[in-house]
Amino acid sequence: MNKVQLIQALKDATDLSKSQAAAVVDIFFNGMADELAIKKLPFFKAGQGIEKDG
Repeated sequence: MNKVQLIQALKDATDLSKSQAAAVVDIFFNGMADELAIKKLPFFKAGQGIEKDG
């Protein structure tokens, strides 16, 4: 399912207009993307080894 199909399915399942359904889909996916970008990943510099604790 692509974005256009998702918007159409949301429009069909609710009383939302096409533009309102598109806004909901955009808000949802932008929120997910923002949260995933915030997640901190380990950072390693080239040439550094990984040290084990203990």
